[in-house]
Amino acid sequence: MTSCSVNFLNSEANAQLFSDRRHTSLVIDAPIAVSSDNVYVAWWTNKSGNNEVLFRASNDNGATFDDKINLSNTPNSESEDVKIQASDSNVYVTWWERNQPKTIL
Repeated sequence: MTSCSVNFLNSEANAQLFSDRRHTSLVIDAPIAVSSDNVYVAWWTNKSGNNEVLFRASNDNGATFDDKINLSNTPNSESEDVKIQASDSNVYVTWWERNQPKTIL
């Protein structure tokens, strides 16, 4: 599987000037939600050997991001297809969880 990364740029000048690019993580499918000065990103990754849902937040328009949080934290399940929404200071993250055992044929 090829790894991809989420990179973030922000503009406060009507898209005339952009910040330096900030690399947030190696990811698969990374939806972003924004509310006021808050920027949220969630994604699923297979870096640990199974799919996990991770999350990062910024409260300064994306200038900096907090540490990664593993939201699914399910070593025996596959977590994927993450969705994210934000409203005011609330953020909502959903994903699919596959709980069947891994089988090698």
